[in-house]
Amino acid sequence: RQRVPPGTPKFLYEQAKSFSSLSRNQFFHCLLITLLNFIGVVWFAQSLEPGGILADTLGGFGSSLKKWLIPILWFYARLFLVIPFARLVYILASNKLRQQRNEKRENLARILGKNLAVVGT
Repeated sequence: RQRVPPGTPKFLYEQAKSFSSLSRNQFFHCLLITLLNFIGVVWFAQSLEPGGILADTLGGFGSSLKKWLIPILWFYARLFLVIPFARLVYILASNKLRQQRNEKRENLARILGKNLAVVGT
């Protein structure tokens, strides 16, 4: 969490958004699951290819899996990677804009504070 700079009223300061409320350990577990999911889909798709581990065993059923199930699993695995990445990009851009607005407000508060001190004397 960022701290409000001295001299800036709290109500003028926007806190930065965080990517997740998960602990670091929980976040790495989710990342591990995401990577294992992606690797698993790659392995499964390759094992259904001709000469793959499951190609001979499953025969025609394997080609049906390759035709219908693998595209769904690929979509899911990619989506599992793309959504958090898109959120990360959004959070970083949003926090950059918040930081710029906070700096403008801080400067404005400093200028107004000086002007009020001059008027008050």
